[in-house]
Amino acid sequence: GVVSYLQGHYPFNNEPNGTWVSGQVGNALKFDGGDDYVNIDNIVNDLASTTTGTWTAWVKPVDATPSAQNAVIGFGDANANERLNLFIATAGKVTINSVDAGTSQWTFSTDNVVFSDNTWTHVAIVQNGTEPSVYINGILQAGTFAVSVDKTSWFFELTGIDNGRIGALSYNSADGQFPFNGLIDEAYIFNRTLNDTEISSLYSSNTVINSSGEVSHWALNESVGLNATDEMGLNNGTLQNYLYADTYGGYGGIQTNVTARAT
Repeated sequence: GVVSYLQGHYPFNNEPNGTWVSGQVGNALKFDGGDDYVNIDNIVNDLASTTTGTWTAWVKPVDATPSAQNAVIGFGDANANERLNLFIATAGKVTINSVDAGTSQWTFSTDNVVFSDNTWTHVAIVQNGTEPSVYINGILQAGTFAVSVDKTSWFFELTGIDNGRIGALSYNSADGQFPFNGLIDEAYIFNRTLNDTEISSLYSSNTVINSSGEVSHWALNESVGLNATDEMGLNNGTLQNYLYADTYGGYGGIQTNVTARAT
């Protein structure tokens, strides 16, 4: 079934300090384009041996043609130039790429502009073991490879990857690169190829067709506090660098290293 291969799902559904706003499904997490991100390092070991996979998310960029690329989901080697990432490119297209030991293995971009300012768009990337592809709002997109050294490259080959981020990228001794500016909602990571019907289901109704074997699901549905529940009890996430309002005295603060705790 679909969810038997699910490795992560981050729906971003609630949080008490104003960082969470109305989303595409329930609530969504707001990223400031400066230093906000979600640390998902705990999922890296589950993905390390995979040769196929699917990532999906709803995104609402403030600027659909940003001056610098905005990272939606990224995995990297904190100490070297090795990474796998999904960007909103400066031209308003999706760009995805794999870099192994400093050498780009593939870089793929949609041919068409697919984002608009302050507009929700569902994006999915798929690696089927032969080459990657991109879906926008449930539809497979035409695209072009700027680099195609090894189009099969995925986690299995990228043995240096040691961290994961939603809303940023960490690699080569620099954390929080390419920060996302806008909203992200309902981010899923699978360790297999989803087919057209499965991707369409996630887009149209946020429905994973078969719920057996789900590995992780961050509902983030709490109404108070800083805990977020992984319903499967695995792959905890951590919010980084979020501003908090003091509801009593009006003093703001910065949230760092707050664990999205499984219960």
